[in-house]
Amino acid sequence: MSELLEKLGIHWQLLLAQILNFLVILFVLKKTVYGPLVKMLNERRAKVEQGIRDADRASEQLKDADKVFVERVSDADKKSMDIIARAEKAAKEKESSYLLETKEKEKRILEGAERKATHIEETAREIAYEEAAALVKETIKKVANNAPDAIDEALVLQAIAEVKKMRV
Repeated sequence: MSELLEKLGIHWQLLLAQILNFLVILFVLKKTVYGPLVKMLNERRAKVEQGIRDADRASEQLKDADKVFVERVSDADKKSMDIIARAEKAAKEKESSYLLETKEKEKRILEGAERKATHIEETAREIAYEEAAALVKETIKKVANNAPDAIDEALVLQAIAEVKKMRV
């Protein structure tokens, strides 16, 4: 076989040295370049995969946060509607109680005004009766030409009674 290699122009010592050089270079390159390069690529792949997992997890958390937000807003909306309804109910109750109080005050004021009007009317009648009595006394005095002491009190009272009958 060595003859065949020589005819082809291949020297087996040189081929062996070249194979040995190739293996040494391969070993050195594997240790110095290929190993760190593969390690760096694996680390980068791991970081990318971790980033994708983190992004997926963040997306899920965002969806959960959106759900919680919607639930809380809905809950707050329901509570605010409940508060508004209670406030409206309380306002209506207050309004009706104020209206009732106002009507009662109005009734008391009208009753008081009626009592005062009746009292004023009675007082005015009394004053009118007293003035009528004085007028009757004066008239009787002039008609009878007598002294005011001599006029019969019964006559005066009878005249006042007659005046009261005419007025009523």
